[in-house]
Amino acid sequence: MQQEGMVSLWAGHADSASDLEDYLKMAYTEDGDVIPSPFASDFKIESYDEDFREAQHYDKPSQSVSGLLRGFSYDHMIIPKFIQLLGDTLPMPVNAVVLLYQFKYEGEVESTASGPVTLQFMGVVSMESSR
Repeated sequence: MQQEGMVSLWAGHADSASDLEDYLKMAYTEDGDVIPSPFASDFKIESYDEDFREAQHYDKPSQSVSGLLRGFSYDHMIIPKFIQLLGDTLPMPVNAVVLLYQFKYEGEVESTASGPVTLQFMGVVSMESSR
């Protein structure tokens, strides 16, 4: 669900950067209607703004939340919040990260495996600064 000031995180494994890109790619009908990406279908997300999505595939898997999120938009705000939510070490090594900004995922699907991509929903944090 689109919600101002929120960011949702998924992490997991992708066989390659192109596999992750294909998993996230939306398509369009001849009439211009959106065909949801496999990611949106798997996690039962009706819609999200692609302009507010960032994703990264890493050659070397990591369990470090800060290492995986470094370099993403608003990393100085979201890294401490995701560390507070998850701890700095994930329970499994991951090489694929997906962030949806201005989006609060409230779906029931926690994890999914779609061919060469396996993702797990990790949580949602606010991008607002805590004062």
